[in-house]
Amino acid sequence: MRNEFAEILFEEAPDAILVATTDGRYLDANPAAEKLLGYSREEPLTLRIHDLIFLEDIDRMEQGRQERLAACPGRND
Repeated sequence: MRNEFAEILFEEAPDAILVATTDGRYLDANPAAEKLLGYSREEPLTLRIHDLIFLEDIDRMEQGRQERLAACPGRND
């Protein structure tokens, strides 16, 4: 039931949700992301996070990513 609930939230959320790997490759995008970005559902899967981030925000985004990874014991991505 929990997985079904998460799937419904992902599909029906009014906010864009993009799922990415720790190295920045997109794995999935919900319909709201398609609408916001103007891409088909498959197009973000050919992109990396850095492709959709303003250049001036990349350093801040990378710092946040490193902090989140450091908070996960056993991860060294």
